[in-house]
Amino acid sequence: MKKLLILITLICSFAFAKSAQVVDIVSENIIKVKESSGVVKNIHLSGIELFATVNNSNKNVSYKIRDILKEKTISYMKTKIKIGSNINYFVVAKDSYGVEKVWIDNYELNYFMVKEGYA
Repeated sequence: MKKLLILITLICSFAFAKSAQVVDIVSENIIKVKESSGVVKNIHLSGIELFATVNNSNKNVSYKIRDILKEKTISYMKTKIKIGSNINYFVVAKDSYGVEKVWIDNYELNYFMVKEGYA
């Protein structure tokens, strides 16, 4: 059963994946990409939120710490995804503004950001 699920996942990944070239890393959860059609757009990393929204209700994290965390995260992202490189991604959802929430496939960036403490 486990092998069947893995096989289905692999088939779906090839069937539904989009590919694009990385133009810029805009923030700790947004990457600007250029699709093969020439369309440039921002994609939002699913499961990754902005440090600007960390602890907004109780203010336990200072703005200075938030900025430091943001810069560390962007630096980490730049080591994993180079500007100009090609990525494959899956659209998980779209927000009310039409921004796609995605899972980056070939780097598993979403997973490693959480695993290594950047999200």
